[in-house]
Amino acid sequence: MHATTRSLRLCGLVLLALCAIGPAGLAAPAGAQSPSPSTIVVPGYAVGEWTLDMTVADLLFRLGVPLTNPSAPDPLVQRSLEQRAWDTPPVVALSRPEDNVVAALGIRARGYATPEHAGVGSTEAQVTAAYGAPSATIQAPGRPRLLVYDATGVAFQLAYDPATKAYATVDAVFVFRPGRANQIWRMPQ
Repeated sequence: MHATTRSLRLCGLVLLALCAIGPAGLAAPAGAQSPSPSTIVVPGYAVGEWTLDMTVADLLFRLGVPLTNPSAPDPLVQRSLEQRAWDTPPVVALSRPEDNVVAALGIRARGYATPEHAGVGSTEAQVTAAYGAPSATIQAPGRPRLLVYDATGVAFQLAYDPATKAYATVDAVFVFRPGRANQIWRMPQ
């Protein structure tokens, strides 16, 4: 029953987001396919079927043992968070070790995108065309760049290519509760 309620909530949010966009906003850019409900990223709430309402225990039950058990996250993430990552599907969860609450969910699979068609595989220009200037940009030398949209509850990670010393396309999209970016990432001063 709990899973059915969550599924209905997600479907309702997707429908609400699609209604808010309107018919003109539903048209995908040339060559882009609209994300399906199973691959839609709902800022502030979900990546596909995984939601911020789920607990860490829910994710472990549904996804199994993660590739990376609780570990120190990358340098862009607050030290107080643990990171768990799965391979199939490529989901990432950030949480505090003292509770069972998911602070942020990420996805690394192509095809996952927001209703505005920004997602894994998008360029930085496509993300900023869809969402405008980020509220924060986080980067460390030789590390990915993170475009954070705190008021919306979404962040886009751009891969770093050490060979070219340039940023490539989005390789992960994260959702989190709006207004909580500073509790998840090491925000610039």
